[in-house]
Amino acid sequence: AELALVLHRRGDTEGAEAHLEEAIRLKPGFVRARLNYANLLKILGRCDRAVKEYKTVLAHEHNNTEAIINVGECLKDMGKMEEASEFFKESLRLEPKNPNLHFAYANM
Repeated sequence: AELALVLHRRGDTEGAEAHLEEAIRLKPGFVRARLNYANLLKILGRCDRAVKEYKTVLAHEHNNTEAIINVGECLKDMGKMEEASEFFKESLRLEPKNPNLHFAYANM
């Protein structure tokens, strides 16, 4: 999963995506790889696919704030404000003192 980050930083987005897909194929429960893959999909503007991956992460780690806030951001970008709001609220419930989460929710 870390190699994919290096590849992405070097501009090899296709290589990063292929590496993460292979890591997930070999080990479907590898949460960090799946989270990195979802983050890459989000960066690439493929929020529909990213949301699916984030939700898979949340099936394994219910309180993963990174996945929760990113689902909210993707849903917001997709125009699904009501559903996005629920994810932002959940992130605030988990980390009520996190100013970044308050800022994200306020900018919905």
